[in-house]
Amino acid sequence: MKKVLYVPSPSEAVENKYTKIMYGFLGLLDDVSIFVLPKGRLNKLLFLIRSMTVDRFSYVIINWHENLMAKNGKIYFLGVLKFFVLFFVFRMSSRRIIYVRHNFYPHGMRGLSKHVASRFSDIIEAWSTIKVCHSPHLVEKGYSYVPHPLYPVSESDCRFGPEHQQDYFVVFGSIDRYKKIEYILEVWPPNICLVIAGVSKDDSYLSFLKELAKDKDVKFYSEYLPETVAQGLLKKSRGLILPHQSDEMIVSGSFFYAASVGVSTFALDSPFLSWMQNVEHFSGIKVFDNEEGLVKYLGQLTGGGRTSEGSRIRFEANKMFGKSKVLESWNKLLIIR
Repeated sequence: MKKVLYVPSPSEAVENKYTKIMYGFLGLLDDVSIFVLPKGRLNKLLFLIRSMTVDRFSYVIINWHENLMAKNGKIYFLGVLKFFVLFFVFRMSSRRIIYVRHNFYPHGMRGLSKHVASRFSDIIEAWSTIKVCHSPHLVEKGYSYVPHPLYPVSESDCRFGPEHQQDYFVVFGSIDRYKKIEYILEVWPPNICLVIAGVSKDDSYLSFLKELAKDKDVKFYSEYLPETVAQGLLKKSRGLILPHQSDEMIVSGSFFYAASVGVSTFALDSPFLSWMQNVEHFSGIKVFDNEEGLVKYLGQLTGGGRTSEGSRIRFEANKMFGKSKVLESWNKLLIIR
């Protein structure tokens, strides 16, 4: 039986649906026992000491380890120390480390900090046994590819969105500065409805966006939306907009959320999304070089019904990112006891 420690645990990342889904998938694998770190600092310490001295794991799978270095958009010493020390503890606790690279550096990092954080992540990655990513375009750089999982879709038909609006597009997810939503608002036309939905922890940025949206048909839902409500908002829309062309991101969780519910995504160009459009020919993605081209294209779609058939998008997404594909990829990686 292969013993696998999964970090972080779903209980420590309650707002991250990915963690719960991937942890659940790994628990379905034959000949695998999945573990997480216990709650409480003392319990964690005792647990890791035991794993280092008595009962080592076959694998430790680490996610978002680079976030330990980030504080208020900058790298800080104690975070870097924890980043390296905890990695070496995991290394001593297991025979093999699997480092899952979600981002090149933590979201929102600026200036020199992002380059230093990226370099430190590269070092940890090199010291790992296997490095994993969710984009096929990085396989040529030595990564093992595991598909990003899809999200569970509610069967209930929750209708939520702008009243009496047949055509609207959605910017969905946390409202953060690194997403550069202002670039879309600056060129957004007054005759197309846009919904910006997601929790905002930055009141000044939210106020800035609302000021930009004056005299435009833009609606904000900046509170937490229950799962059925969020999915209803997307299902009823004409499509999801990814407004940022961020160099730290490898893939976007919002893209997989839209694909899960069968909604098209319109985005600025990125290596992963270009791969999806030009190599995989996924029908639920359309990429653009700039915001002006994206908005102009959306203007041509209004009044013409749904941009793509939802069932087709869901079918194609399930073929590429469904549970069986994710399990198949992990089975190939976890081959040694």
